[in-house]
Amino acid sequence: MALSNAVVPVLPTYTANSALQGAIYSAYFLGAFLTTLPGGILSDRYGRIPIIRLGLGIMVLSEILLSFSLAPFPVIFSDLSKGSESESSLPPRCRM
Repeated sequence: MALSNAVVPVLPTYTANSALQGAIYSAYFLGAFLTTLPGGILSDRYGRIPIIRLGLGIMVLSEILLSFSLAPFPVIFSDLSKGSESESSLPPRCRM
């Protein structure tokens, strides 16, 4: 979660629109907020290891997308998926 703040200095690179800059910055936290509880429920149902593996796969794909995106909307989608991965696999990681 600490690296989500690293995007702040490069926000003007993606767009000059302050609303889109805010969307890019908050997408990670929105994804984290929406998937913490479902991640715990999925972990209880399917086990910790599969959910952690799924989260790592999503993280790799979102980082690849982020590395090739120059427009704001792919960056928003990438940050949303990174936040989702981070917090959906948090409950199983805490229980190990």
